[in-house]
Amino acid sequence: MWYVVSKTLAEEAAWKFVKENNIDLVTINPAMVIGPLLQPVLNTSAAAILNLINGN
Repeated sequence: MWYVVSKTLAEEAAWKFVKENNIDLVTINPAMVIGPLLQPVLNTSAAAILNLINGN
């Protein structure tokens, strides 16, 4: 949950900054985030990969 919150807040701040400074901004929203787990439970992306591995 905190990853999603932090990304949302960062993007909102970026959009505010570009509007105030009259510059362009492009955002990219990846379909999946893959990397080491930082929490003790599976995140959505890791769960999807595990499901593929397990044939679910």
